[in-house]
Amino acid sequence: MYQNQHINDFLNDEEISVIHNGFKTFNRLHSEWRGYQSKIYELQTSGHWFKDEVGFHRDDTVFYYEYVHLDAALYDDTGKHVKQDRPDGSSDFIKWMKDIKSQFDIEEFHYYMTNLIQKKFPDQVLRWIALYDLPFLFSTHTDGRDVKNKRDPRPEKWSDLKRSDWFIEEGWEYTYQGLINIDVENPDDGTVIFDQTFPYSTYLDFSIPPEEPGRFGQKFSKQMIRFAKGDEIQRFDAEIGNFTHQPMSDEDYLWITNNEQYNKNLWPQEAGYGLTVDDILTFDMPGTMYSWDSSKYHIVKPMKKGDDLEAKNRLTLSFVLGQYTK
Repeated sequence: MYQNQHINDFLNDEEISVIHNGFKTFNRLHSEWRGYQSKIYELQTSGHWFKDEVGFHRDDTVFYYEYVHLDAALYDDTGKHVKQDRPDGSSDFIKWMKDIKSQFDIEEFHYYMTNLIQKKFPDQVLRWIALYDLPFLFSTHTDGRDVKNKRDPRPEKWSDLKRSDWFIEEGWEYTYQGLINIDVENPDDGTVIFDQTFPYSTYLDFSIPPEEPGRFGQKFSKQMIRFAKGDEIQRFDAEIGNFTHQPMSDEDYLWITNNEQYNKNLWPQEAGYGLTVDDILTFDMPGTMYSWDSSKYHIVKPMKKGDDLEAKNRLTLSFVLGQYTK
């Protein structure tokens, strides 16, 4: 188990500026290309969602134009939201990125960020990186290794699944992941890290039945990896580690909600069933990095009452590290 890290001045002013300016420049050029003002939520130069035909990740640190992944919101001249934009993988988008190379070289930007992170963690292998400026919250989850059938319907019995139905042997293990503050408006914003663990990427909220949307309104297309009300804690030859089978303590809940400063309606105490808080890591200042073991459940720190995430800056560089096992 990898210990949490929380390091101020992890990146220096120049490194922060290069990443911040690169993201802003790309956002501006994307707006010009689309003909609408855009706000990019997610820019993955690693393209880590993409897998080959047998389900294995390619080398995510190698740059491929067709694997650049972008999520953005588009707005008209009056500021009215028009639609979502996800042009990744399209031939027009790839051609555009190559055409603007003299104004912004996204391949050069990709390798600047990957080389920077790899130098900071010389004993680890960088799996992927992404820039996030997310205006929404999502359920308690783990990241890391995927099961190959995560979008399949839930089985009648989890014991009906054969190992070949879900297991992807990669010769690889995830170690830890982290976030770096590039431009986060609220220094107290951060991530709640729980003591509970699971060796695969899953969602967890035992207060909501599986047939209902997630805590923040998500339509779950990944029911195979959702732990919900009525579920056992065993799945995929694994079990949720340190699960308490008890409601979250008042002490832990007050720690998360900061004595009612945060919006309890977004994440009520029953959403923490079975969980205990390990730590709450905060962004503090630009250049701050924090990281945690990839098997640990975590959630975005609930926002303050009256906060509008859409209007706030929350730009972070996300990274995931690991090691080869063979």
